Amino acid sequence: MMNSVPPGVADVAAEDRAFVEQTGISARISAALQKALLLSPRPASPEAFAKVFSVFVCEDTQQLIGDTVTATEPSELAEGGEHKNDASDARAGGGTRMGGAADLVPAAAALVASHSMKPHPEGGFYAETYRSALSVTSSFGERSASTAITFLITPDSVSRLHRLEADEVWHFYEGGPMTVVELDREAGGNTRLTTLSQDTPQYVVPAGTWFGSFANEGSDYSFVGCTVSPGFEFSDFELGSRKALLDEFPGAADLVTKLTEGLP
Repeated sequence: MMNSVPPGVADVAAEDRAFVEQTGISARISAALQKALLLSPRPASPEAFAKVFSVFVCEDTQQLIGDTVTATEPSELAEGGEHKNDASDARAGGGTRMGGAADLVPAAAALVASHSMKPHPEGGFYAETYRSALSVTSSFGERSASTAITFLITPDSVSRLHRLEADEVWHFYEGGPMTVVELDREAGGNTRLTTLSQDTPQYVVPAGTWFGSFANEGSDYSFVGCTVSPGFEFSDFELGSRKALLDEFPGAADLVTKLTEGLP
């Protein structure tokens, strides 16, 4: 009979082997490796690649916590905003230290649970809600005509700087105001800042723009929607490099640093 435990863990305790098998952690690490290969800035040094890989491993661990929260009734989350799964907390090192779903205020945790949201590679939590069955041919390949997600960010989980091949429309739903940051060499401070709120509920980020976002001071969370056309694929998504963006946009150093946490 073949041992399903991946190489390197044969000598761990039986309960740890069971944890590896139950969570499929080796498959998760393989998926993180594939994402890192796809999204690492080019050219990527071994050190830079290792940093991007570690980000995805870390965020997939957050998803383990998020899966537990999703399986918990929102009413239970409202009681102090914590989930009672000691094994999951211990394995992940504690949700509060990871900045995962266990850190959310009750209202945000309830949204993550009710919308079956999971951590996004750029930060925050998301769930795809629509993918058009209509296909279109774009300059970057065959794509769904349009896709949409729900997206939630918090002060501890910003949307890190990235760019897409297509335009993205942001729709504000609830929570506190948030700021969309676009990098632009021609703009003052190398940035354009747009506040999304009930007063300004919609904004379009043009294709090819480096951008990110964060919840404004005093906002526990911001719950929004994002529509991309032609439709989103991860192959059209590029995370920024802190070093490269600091070199290109020196006037935006503070915001670049804020929105590239964990990136090379």
